[in-house]
Amino acid sequence: MKYLFLISLFLVFQHNGFSQEIPVPNNAQLAWSEAELGVIFHYDIHVFDGKKYNQALNRISPIKDINIFNPGKLDTDQWIKAARDAGAKFALLTATHETGFALYQSDVNPYCLKAVKWNNGKGDIVRDFVNSCLKYGIKPGIYIGIRWNSFLGVHDFMVTGEGEFRVNRQAYYRSLCEGMVKELCTRYGDLFEVWFDGGASHPEKGAPDVLPIVKTY
Repeated sequence: MKYLFLISLFLVFQHNGFSQEIPVPNNAQLAWSEAELGVIFHYDIHVFDGKKYNQALNRISPIKDINIFNPGKLDTDQWIKAARDAGAKFALLTATHETGFALYQSDVNPYCLKAVKWNNGKGDIVRDFVNSCLKYGIKPGIYIGIRWNSFLGVHDFMVTGEGEFRVNRQAYYRSLCEGMVKELCTRYGDLFEVWFDGGASHPEKGAPDVLPIVKTY
């Protein structure tokens, strides 16, 4: 009776689709798993405000003066060499974090390195970072934060406000984020990983539709 029960149970599982093949990771997933150790560099305007980082406050408080961002001693080679010496195989940089400030020359987000005095508004830390990764044999990746944006008043992918004002601002934010993702996926060569902090919300709710962009590029 015991064996008959097990055979019957197997037939039920098979009938209901439980006999399907086990999913197999693709080459990119295998490469990520086999890399084993990676590092992430969080770099944003708050590095220069002289205060202990307060995530809850920083998410809702715009920076009063973005020109406090002045990385005069920036050395991405030193970052990546240290990562390599620690045994890391890949590294990620926060191209954007919770302030909404972009660490590169964005054509869709005016709140970026074009807007600061440092390096005469011509700096591109994402480019410096990727070049350093290639120099030291580290696979480069990019972290993109679109869930929060203290400059534009975005919380959980959604702008604040009501009525038509909010609808228009949400459409602008969606377009801005999608544009940044396309820029970051097309300007810096092959990326080992693209990490969306907090994931990505549903486009049908008005959130940026980023997955098709990443899949395309």
